[in-house]
Amino acid sequence: MFRRTLLVVESLEGRIVLTSVMGLTITTDRVEYAPGQPVVITLTQTNLSDHDVTVSHGPSTDGFLVSKDGTELWRSNAGMNPMYQVVETLAPHQSLTRTAVWTGDSSSPAPPIGSLQVASQVQVDGQSAAPVTIEVGGGTRLSPKTSRAKLTLAVQLDHHAAKVGQPILLTLTETNIGTTAATINDGAGIVAAALRDGKGHPVWQYHDLRLLPTFKGNLPPGASRQVSIQWDGKANLPGAKIKAGWYTFHLLIDGHDVTTRLKLMV
Repeated sequence: MFRRTLLVVESLEGRIVLTSVMGLTITTDRVEYAPGQPVVITLTQTNLSDHDVTVSHGPSTDGFLVSKDGTELWRSNAGMNPMYQVVETLAPHQSLTRTAVWTGDSSSPAPPIGSLQVASQVQVDGQSAAPVTIEVGGGTRLSPKTSRAKLTLAVQLDHHAAKVGQPILLTLTETNIGTTAATINDGAGIVAAALRDGKGHPVWQYHDLRLLPTFKGNLPPGASRQVSIQWDGKANLPGAKIKAGWYTFHLLIDGHDVTTRLKLMV
């Protein structure tokens, strides 16, 4: 899960497409909508590298598409063409967001209801953000089949800059933003974590030493839980050493992963 080549990871409302230097993800403000209810669509482009990256964006290339079974229903612009573009530099791990609102209008004679796909025109290294699916009801209450659990994951460090050898507390917050309860793992061994140096070399791996068994639990819609682990500030992999510089924590729980950076100083 921690390779820097192309990788697909489950996300808040869909999947994150990771290239060697960029992450692209589409999110919507909801999973289910009534007919004609506005849909807020956001594309987030994140610099995953340790150096500045120049990106261009503008109305001609930042468009969103809504389709059903391959038939285009709505497009936020006229499509790909070399119109006005802004060139911007993203610092390491800085993000750029684009947002559009679809009000439910359609270029197709068929009513825009049912399972619809939301996609973006933006491409990086020939890769686009993975489309997400939304459900638009047909004037009646949506079928229970369209109800889904959606987990999102965030991590917080007690220090994002610390001295070499200083312990770091990591707190994971897992939230179910879906409409049904989510099945989650609980007990020992539910978190996988690793720390990599600025060159991507692993220097530490988390080991849960508790003897409690892992079991299944439920996370209700809208609920969150927090799981904390601690790094003791030391390397625990053969030949690895902790020196001053930038490091990246990679954490995985319930099939979802998240990363965050740490700066160590002498």
